[in-house]
Parts: sequence; C-alpha cells; structure tokens
Amino acid sequence: MMTLSKASLKWTIVTVCQALTWIIPRQHKAVCGCYKNKFADNSKYLYLHWLQQKNIKAIWISGDKQLIRELNQQGLTAYYRWSLLGVFHSVTAKYYVYNSYIGDVNQYLANGAVKINLWHGSPLKRIEHDINNGPLNQVFRPRNWQQHLIANGLYHQQHTRPDLMLAPSPLVEALFSSAFEINADNFLRCGNPRTDFFQRYSHLKNKQQMPETLKSIIDAGTAASAVKQPQLVLYAPSWRDSLLDGNGSNPYLAAIDFNQLNLALKQNNQLMLLRLHPNEQHLAADFGHHDHIIDISHWQDIYAILNDIDVLISDYSSIFIDALASDAHCCSAEVDDSQVEFVNKRKTAIALFKFDEQMFTQDCRSQYDYVASMPAVGPTLTDFAALTEYLAHVAKANSEEEQLLNKKLQAELTQMFWQHGNISSFEAIDNWLAKQQGQAPSSETPPNSRSRYRSKGKRAKWWQIYG
Repeated sequence: MMTLSKASLKWTIVTVCQALTWIIPRQHKAVCGCYKNKFADNSKYLYLHWLQQKNIKAIWISGDKQLIRELNQQGLTAYYRWSLLGVFHSVTAKYYVYNSYIGDVNQYLANGAVKINLWHGSPLKRIEHDINNGPLNQVFRPRNWQQHLIANGLYHQQHTRPDLMLAPSPLVEALFSSAFEINADNFLRCGNPRTDFFQRYSHLKNKQQMPETLKSIIDAGTAASAVKQPQLVLYAPSWRDSLLDGNGSNPYLAAIDFNQLNLALKQNNQLMLLRLHPNEQHLAADFGHHDHIIDISHWQDIYAILNDIDVLISDYSSIFIDALASDAHCCSAEVDDSQVEFVNKRKTAIALFKFDEQMFTQDCRSQYDYVASMPAVGPTLTDFAALTEYLAHVAKANSEEEQLLNKKLQAELTQMFWQHGNISSFEAIDNWLAKQQGQAPSSETPPNSRSRYRSKGKRAKWWQIYG
C-alpha cells in the first residue's frame, strides 16, 4: 500500500512538472549527466568533446556535490542538480544527454527537451521493453492496474522514449529499436563517444583525472612481484539484477577464493584490476586486501586504460565489445573467404567467467536469442578452477594458431557490432546538431549504410539481421 501511495504522489509531481516545463522556452545548449551521479561513459566523452569544439554550450549536472567541486576545480562547467543554476539550465536546455535515463540529468525537468540517450552498453542480455523475466520484468511489462500505477509513477523515466540514439551496427540498431520502442529515424549510425574519444583526443589521455593512475598501479604491482612489469588483467562482471533489493548474499565470495586467486596472480606475474558494476561496487569491501588484486570499482570509468589491458575477464557484460574498438587501428583478416576490417591495436585475451549462468538467466534476465549463435570471443569459464587454469595459460605466449583463431573470431564480432564504427560519433552528432539549427554541417561524414530490412519510419528486427 505504501508503494502505491508513493507511486501516486510521484506521478502527481511528475505530471505537474511536465506541464510547467513544457511552456518554458529551450535554448541551444546541452545538459549532460550519468547514472549514479558519476562522470563517466558516453555522455562524459561527448561533453568533453563539446568543450573542445565550443559549438554548443555543454553543462554537466550531477547530484554528487563533491564531484561537482572536483569538476569545477578542473575548470569544467558543472552544477549540482538542485542548485539554482542546475535547475535553471535543466529547465532551459534544449538537449538532454544521458547514458541510462533522463534522471541522469533531472527526471522532473526534461519535458520539452530533445532527449539524446547514449546508452551505456551493447545489448547481450535483454534490456528495457525486451526484458521478459526477473525483477525488472514488471517495470516494463506491468500486468495489472497496481503494477501500471507503480510503473508510471516510480519508474516513469524508464518509459520515456529517447529522440535520438547511436547505432554502431544494424544489429545494435535493431535491438535498441525494439528495446526502446523507437524507429529508424531516431538513430545516427556511427561509433560511440566512449570509444571514439581517445582516438580523436589521444593527447588528452594522460590528463584524465583518476583516483590512481595506471602507471602507479603497474609500479606497485612490479614492486610487489620484484620482477618485470606484470600482465594487466581486468575483471569486469555484469550487474546481477537479483541483488536489486539489497538482501542477496555476495555472489563473488561463493565463486572465487580471493586468497588463492591472489597467489595465482602473483605466481603468473599478473595484476588484476577489479571493476564491479556501479550498482555492486560496495561488494568489493568483502573481498579483503590483496597485493595483486586492485579494486578500481570507485573509478568514474575505465575507458582511458581499456587499450592497455592484456587480459579481459567478463561474463554477461558487453565491455568486451568496447575492447574490440578501443584506441585501436584497423587490421584485416579473412572471414568466409572475404577480407573484412576489424579494430584492435593488439590482441587482448578475452574470457567469459560465467559461474552462475543458470541462476543469472532465470533470476536476473535472459539474453537475446542471437547470443547463442554469436562467435565466441574467448573461452567460457564456469568455475574457479577453470579461471585459475585460464590465467596460467594466458600468462604464457599464445601459439600462432591460437592468435589467428582469435583474430578471425574478433573480426566476425566486429562486423556484428561495429559495422558503422568507422564513422565518428562526434562528427555525426555535430552534423545532426547543425541541421537542427538550420546550419550546413561542418564536414560530411561517410554515408550511413542501411540494412535492407530497414525502411523509413519502420523498426528493424534483430532476428531479420542475425536470425
């Protein structure tokens, strides 16, 4: 009953705010934000790009006062969400730029703005309106009037459709089209700011502010091992929706013996960077202190170091898709007797540690059907013994045959996820902005390739592309 009362109250507040903000004129400027009040992901890198280009006034909005102070000290334009200037810019900005929902900026003041959702991943597990099981199912698929009231009240921003999204490939476009219930006209076909930024602004890479620099971590690992520079392993698991209520036990403690893992890493001369999802970063406190396992879950994001990683361990997360395109140059490999381009500076070893796959698909959410037939990016590890065995294997040089196989598989995956990756997201968005203002684009981007299943105003279906 309390939940229904909260939903009714919030629905009333949202409705009043939407009516008031609709009549306020919007100006040519953008307010940008990120989930969990962080300074991260696509919206961060588009914001930094706009600060360089000065073609639109860009303002960062966050509910974290300490973050705002840090950004202001760096000379960046940023305001606390509920400060006078934070509210003013949120009410008067024409563009809302976010990574998850309008609440990344301000969920109450977005009505009348153009909503640019830069989404924080590539869909492997079902997202938004495609979710058909787990605790998020009733948020997107309410079945009775109580669930509808709760969904429209407490979760109204999850039902707010974006006006613009980015699609690095026809597959991603079809998935986003279905999940967010939008059409082909709502897409720019290009790369993502988070993977484009350090290719365009490589000179800024060392200026990105982090709690610790990568160099200091490497130096610490080298000192601990007293040998050559350690191999860098990034462990970045996905968020487990089943922990949404906060009452579940720590799943990583049941799957991983962190003392044994630390010994194995030391023996292999490896240093593991642990990056838990923002919704789970508090769980790292349970793991204890280990000299070869460094918790970086509190970092704003990891894109400045992604191309320096030697081994990536993930599970159901799409972080490996970004690793294919991060800070890279093009190479080529043969796939089905034809030459294709793929992106990767050097071959990052990738493995998927799925110690709870059955539970995840049942209690959290299922994956899209196409994932079952997707080329394997690397081995799937199902228990701790397999993980330690893989780490010992990858610490040694891979055979030429194994490297060629990885090369081919990554080429196939890049075709699936980065077909439009050669088109700069910054140029595509800037040209789109110029057209909104009735200006000529500053430079022409390569023409968008279009799926034969796509037509104007009609959604592409992922199963028509990779059925």
